[in-house]
Amino acid sequence: MKSNQSTSNQHNEIEARERKLSDQQFQVSEIIRTIPDIIFRLDTDGKITFISDAIMKYGYLPENLIGQDVWEIINPEDRQQAQARMMQRLAGNRRPDKLEVRIKKQDNPTQLSGQANAIPDNCPVLAIEAELVFGSGDDKDKILGLQGIARDVTEYNQTRAAKEKLEAQLLQAQKMEAIGTLAGGIAHDFNNILGAILGYAQLAEMVIPEDNKAKGHIKQILSASERAKGLVGQILAFSRQSSPKQIPVDIGVIVKEASKLLRASLPANIDINLNISPNLCSVMADQTQIYQVLMNLCTNALHAMDKDGGVLNLALVPIQINAEEAAAFHDLKAGNFLKLTVTDTGHGMDTVTAARIFDPYFTTKDANEGTGLGLAMVHGIVKDHGGMIKVYSEKGSGTAFQIFFPCLDEKSTVVEGQTKALSTGSERILFLDDDKILVDIGEQMLQKLGYKVDSRTSPFEALEVFRANPDKYDILITDMTMPQMSGDTFAQAVLKIRSDVPIILCTGFSNLISPEKAKESGIRGFLMKPLTMSDLSKNIRKVLDQE
Repeated sequence: MKSNQSTSNQHNEIEARERKLSDQQFQVSEIIRTIPDIIFRLDTDGKITFISDAIMKYGYLPENLIGQDVWEIINPEDRQQAQARMMQRLAGNRRPDKLEVRIKKQDNPTQLSGQANAIPDNCPVLAIEAELVFGSGDDKDKILGLQGIARDVTEYNQTRAAKEKLEAQLLQAQKMEAIGTLAGGIAHDFNNILGAILGYAQLAEMVIPEDNKAKGHIKQILSASERAKGLVGQILAFSRQSSPKQIPVDIGVIVKEASKLLRASLPANIDINLNISPNLCSVMADQTQIYQVLMNLCTNALHAMDKDGGVLNLALVPIQINAEEAAAFHDLKAGNFLKLTVTDTGHGMDTVTAARIFDPYFTTKDANEGTGLGLAMVHGIVKDHGGMIKVYSEKGSGTAFQIFFPCLDEKSTVVEGQTKALSTGSERILFLDDDKILVDIGEQMLQKLGYKVDSRTSPFEALEVFRANPDKYDILITDMTMPQMSGDTFAQAVLKIRSDVPIILCTGFSNLISPEKAKESGIRGFLMKPLTMSDLSKNIRKVLDQE
């Protein structure tokens, strides 16, 4: 009797332990089911012996994967790396701890992996951690395979990449801001040097006879100085110290000038073809910015052909765009346009790259060769001019940029930089600049124009001279940036002595004082350096004759 009771008790204990074990297994199974990460187990051949329900989010049923090679659900490009890592782990190598692979996602969970409905372009990234699985009892040292966890890090990686991109853009923006500040300072000093070259060249041109060979040389110096003046304008615009001014211009002249400059620096294996139609319309544009657009596109074209050589084609032709064609582009109105085309025979771009070239900070050049801002700046300039830009490119077949600028009506006057008669006068002028060379040039220029000039290099000395006899001077011309006293401060001191005296302020830094601010403070004229005789003669008469 006792024996039967003992047996029954043992049987009940076994059943209780089995139920407890079953309950524990069920609880573990439920916990695994709710975990968003994938729990898996592989044998030593890489076949799946267990995988949790979390795999279903990628289009697979767990039961369909049991006995399948795990490599079949891994992106083919990552398989070799994953297999090598598994062999290292089975051999006892634990470094590195984690492995990231892309898993193929399916659109139909009833299908097995590796079939045609797999979507390779939509591959989530899984970070995998795995440990060895050993046997039990006598086989406790035998390696049965691997078990581990796979966590989806796709969104994390995208966020991290976006953050790194933003940090890189911020660093680039800070660098560009620093360069802009430095560029402004360089432009200020260069303006003074350029003012001396331009001023003395103009004075020399006025005294050299027409039949003297030096006359031609001086004209070349003046032409180069004007280009340098435009370059300073670009630097100041880049550093946000000047505002672009649009006037009626002949873009053909700019294209011809740019092509001449490019020819002088082209390698022997690159040619330029120029095609400019005659009698083109004028365009409301900033000449410096158009030149900047052209040089940027041409520089990119030359970069694309620097290895194998090729041909750079520049074309400028009239074109009419109707309402239907204009509707395909945002904010573009139908009408007459000039089409500027820059074409190269270089390596070209694929469609993905071509779609991103106008994005700020995007570049296909090496880190030390480009900022990724050039084409973004080109796009912005073209839009500011009411135009549009299109790009056509094919890998291995070159690239073509087409820019469309709206034409002005025939009544608009085109500014071509032609020489006009200089306005003269006989009034007395007090001229102030802290640079002795610029004072000498300014004094000679003004005397050539017929004016009587008193010049000073110290604002304090100039103020005392004016205070001693305020009615002696008909107009004052002063520099803005001086170490002892700024030009606007000098002007305010002068106006307190005599409120009606005309003043012209000269500066290379329009961010310090704008024409509007100068006018509000009683300053009547505003000139950007370097000064030319044309600028001086025109603005002096404008200020004096408006009374």
